[in-house]
Amino acid sequence: MCTRILWNTNPRLMIVARNEDYITASHPTFVATTRGVKCWGTSDESKRSKSMSWTVKYGNVAVYANNRFPMDGMNEAGLTARTLFYVDGNLNQVVAPDSKRKELDEDRWVSFVLDNFETVADAVEAIR
Repeated sequence: MCTRILWNTNPRLMIVARNEDYITASHPTFVATTRGVKCWGTSDESKRSKSMSWTVKYGNVAVYANNRFPMDGMNEAGLTARTLFYVDGNLNQVVAPDSKRKELDEDRWVSFVLDNFETVADAVEAIR
């Protein structure tokens, strides 16, 4: 699991810190994604027809774990996103596996948010 600490005693400034409490090293790397890149909601090519797809609207830089998925990042509009590892979650809590909705793998959420949204409000509205 990861731990997040928020220091929000100032209404104009929130400081966020987090650590990686992984059992193994994540071998972080920086990855820059430019506007115009085509992305899919899965890395499994056989599932792409059922997954979301989008074209990057906001270039971004992210820290990838094991060259596989972004853990933390920031886009050119200033929006940031990060992940926390949670072992008790259920992948099918929100959408049933037989849903008609397009799929977005859990390791693609940070990319999806950074690529598509300028503000937290924009992201929340679209995800709802």
